[in-house]
Amino acid sequence: MNNFNLKKYLAEGRLAEQEEEMDFSYTELTDDEKDMVSDVLEDIYEKINPTNDIKKYTGLFKFIDAWFEARGGIGSGA
Repeated sequence: MNNFNLKKYLAEGRLAEQEEEMDFSYTELTDDEKDMVSDVLEDIYEKINPTNDIKKYTGLFKFIDAWFEARGGIGSGA
């Protein structure tokens, strides 16, 4: 087999599955607001996790989730 990388193949497959599951069509945000949020998150992600470390990604996700929870987000009963 020519330089087949099983880890890369599996990671790409998982990413494709996750992208299929993501549905950004329903949201209370306008297209401009979605663009603004995407730009801010992309900037944060590039600064905090430039090497695409999965542990950093998970930590960032958990922090953002907790940040919203603390401000009355999903699951807070607000």
